[in-house]
Amino acid sequence: METPETDQRPSTGQEVPGWVRVIFGFPLAAFGGFVSMFAVIFLLLYLASRVGGGPRAPGFLVGCLFWLFFGGAPLALGTWLLRNSSKALVSGKVCLGGLVLFAVLGLDSLCGPKNWHGVFRREKSVQGDAANLKGTFVTPHLAAEIQPGTNLLWCGTFQLAWNESCTHAGGDLRLVSLQPDSLIQSPMAAALNRHSFTKDCIDDASYVVMSGLVKDHIHAKIGSAVQTKLEFNPRLVPDKHLTPRPQDLVVYACLAKKLFFPVPFERLDDSFSFAGKQVRAFGLGKTKASHEAMCPHVLILDYQNADDFVVELKTTSAGDRLILAKLQPKGTLAEVAARVRGRAETRPGQPPRTWKPITRGWTKSPARC
Repeated sequence: METPETDQRPSTGQEVPGWVRVIFGFPLAAFGGFVSMFAVIFLLLYLASRVGGGPRAPGFLVGCLFWLFFGGAPLALGTWLLRNSSKALVSGKVCLGGLVLFAVLGLDSLCGPKNWHGVFRREKSVQGDAANLKGTFVTPHLAAEIQPGTNLLWCGTFQLAWNESCTHAGGDLRLVSLQPDSLIQSPMAAALNRHSFTKDCIDDASYVVMSGLVKDHIHAKIGSAVQTKLEFNPRLVPDKHLTPRPQDLVVYACLAKKLFFPVPFERLDDSFSFAGKQVRAFGLGKTKASHEAMCPHVLILDYQNADDFVVELKTTSAGDRLILAKLQPKGTLAEVAARVRGRAETRPGQPPRTWKPITRGWTKSPARC
């Protein structure tokens, strides 16, 4: 009876003397495993930060190279030398999984979004008809009077749509009363015909304003323009059943502006209540340890007291300014905006000198945020 011949060629691991494997294998594997352990901890912390809304780390790839030379390579070589032992220190699947994770996060640090938070958690917002909100009013112009105890929201896109309608009609529009014989001009139309807010007030990349007739397929043109320029599906487009005739005019205006902070502020969950619903806000909370990095991006432009101040939040957009103000609501929105603009332009602004964690709004000290 013949027995099958076995392959007597020594394996690659057997070609290495045992004393070499013991002397060099264990130190390399131990050192590489030690460095890799800290790399894994950093990786998990960075991954948790990105999921929680943290910014990209520009030096992530440098850290990956450091781990590759001082952690991954020694660990792989030590494991290879010790592979004839009873059990390898690290399995090949674990190494492969680590490499894939490093590669994914490396790509994210180069070309990933600035904030992954919205992918994993949807924003809470109050949805519905603004007419059903008690104490909240939406105005299409800045000449509206501010009433104490109420919210007044300005819808600038209505003015842009009005301007577009005037251009299409060849002159200012008039809104008359319900009586056909009346020549009384509507106060709202008179305010809108001042054209105080135009396309020149904003950058071209942030809005879409269109008008056209139904017969010219204006609905399809609006959808295509919004998706191409603003990169989202258009909303609040006039329903086609409201303009069934080919000669009906459709006017659409949309404004979309994204401002990113150099250091993202902290998301404050369920900190404020609006219309009986808890909504999210942002500011300085208690969980992040990077408040010192956030404070230089808060500029105090003018501070009189806790109920009278103007501050600016610095963004990465060089052509835009994000100004927040709290002052006595007197006069119209235009008058309040003019007062805030004047106070913001007269002083250069100083960052807070110290910081203090808060959970609701800003603190009462001008030297803290």
